[in-house]
Amino acid sequence: MSASFVLNLHATTPQFTIILIFFIGHFVHAQSDSLEFIRAQLQEELHDAKATVDRIELELAKVEIKIKDANSVEIQEESDGIVAYVKNSKNIKLLDNPQFTGTLLTKVKPKSRVLILNYVNEFYEVVFEDFHGYIIDSYVNENPEIKSLRLKVKRSNYTPSRSLRSTSTARHYYKGPRGGCYYLTNSGSKVYVSRSLCN
Repeated sequence: MSASFVLNLHATTPQFTIILIFFIGHFVHAQSDSLEFIRAQLQEELHDAKATVDRIELELAKVEIKIKDANSVEIQEESDGIVAYVKNSKNIKLLDNPQFTGTLLTKVKPKSRVLILNYVNEFYEVVFEDFHGYIIDSYVNENPEIKSLRLKVKRSNYTPSRSLRSTSTARHYYKGPRGGCYYLTNSGSKVYVSRSLCN
């Protein structure tokens, strides 16, 4: 049967050729349409992907701006002192004055971050969270910068009533609604101190 089919095809070559050319043309055209459709879909997906990337880049830029703003506030606050960490010890007391009999302002958790402002009579003057007070020097992990401050103060004729930071004398203290005493930092946050400073 295939031999007669080949012979029959051979016998009708001009008609078959025309039909074959017609089908090949349609097939190629259909393939071309299909490729154009796929290309259009891919271009649309590419456009959507670019729009998504643009949105993500915009969000990242916003986050970077927030990080820079946060860092600049932190740097501004840290420029007034030295960042340090307390030792891994329980019952670290933040006192209202640089004396062992000072009033307890709050307890400082082990390994907490503090901002050292000064060194007074075996105590570091620090800011911890919203509190301003004094911690016994043995509870602070000293780095070279902190040690240098301590040695500099010890060598000078330092009197406890006079701070190295002239800004402390110019502070304005506020009394809170529950009797607490605080001052405002450059960034506007409250730092609580001994109530005696508001009297």
